[in-house]
Amino acid sequence: MSYDVIIVNYNGEKILERTLESVYASDPRPNAVIVYDNASTDKSCEVIRRAFPQVDLMEGPKNIGFGPGNNAATARAASEFILFMNNDLILDRRCAAELMAALERDPEAAIVNPMIYGGWDLDRRDRIYSFGATINTAGFGYSLTDAGEDRADLSCFSGACLMARTSVMRENPFQPRYFLYYEEPELSVRLMRRGLRVARRGAACCWHYVNYSTKGQSPSGIAFRQYHGVKNRWFMIGRYWPWRLMPWALFANSGHLAYVLAFQLVHRQWKFLPLAWHAPMEWFAGVFRRGGAPRNPGWFRKLTRTPVSLYLALGREVFGLKKKSS
Repeated sequence: MSYDVIIVNYNGEKILERTLESVYASDPRPNAVIVYDNASTDKSCEVIRRAFPQVDLMEGPKNIGFGPGNNAATARAASEFILFMNNDLILDRRCAAELMAALERDPEAAIVNPMIYGGWDLDRRDRIYSFGATINTAGFGYSLTDAGEDRADLSCFSGACLMARTSVMRENPFQPRYFLYYEEPELSVRLMRRGLRVARRGAACCWHYVNYSTKGQSPSGIAFRQYHGVKNRWFMIGRYWPWRLMPWALFANSGHLAYVLAFQLVHRQWKFLPLAWHAPMEWFAGVFRRGGAPRNPGWFRKLTRTPVSLYLALGREVFGLKKKSS
């Protein structure tokens, strides 16, 4: 078994060294580490060239986004597996080995997630950022934060850290239309439609700084994430959603769009208000790109049914807002 590591970086000067140190401390070590730099304006590339000259550094002429950056780096991967990871992660020494073992045991598993803890305190394993993910019938994707058993029946994966088969990623690249956000649900739907599986492996773990490059919990950071995430979700629904679920998906997403626009108005995020018409336009774009019947026509049965009473809480999760303490 062999694997390459792919990291898409944007202005990660202050965190890259620790991330790459954990990569090269892995057992086994990767065959290659490929970093696609999205035209960083800090000294990220200088840090890599100085401290890690063995890294295959791809310096993009402009910021092309998360998915396209990963796709460009995938073209250089030569190993059986690829470990995709954010630039703000610290890997456990045996993380990659456990993920490869999970894929080796299950030929139908295309992607496997480790347990991803929040923060960089390696002594803490009580703050779970995600342990895989799920998609509900309205198209909302959100992280699973339970400490439960390993599974191979997930409807979605977390994009912060995942291992995938190189052959699968060449045939099913990240959606090039997406600049940022919702790459995971869109790709997961394509994999489910093909009859492939998404898994999670608790023996593999890592630590995630969370939202380092997107202004964290600030109103501008939240509005930025929602602008891209919402319109990308509308495209996904238009392109793939079964017609029997379409009325419910459009109803729920229209309500959520109103919620997002209200947030932008309250916080004076004027530049993101065009989302009001960009989201429906993306839905139409998805409908016009609908293809043939999926190999697995019952793929949507894996989608989670979220009670209406929980949609407010789901909206809070999607926004990334912290719950008020009681």
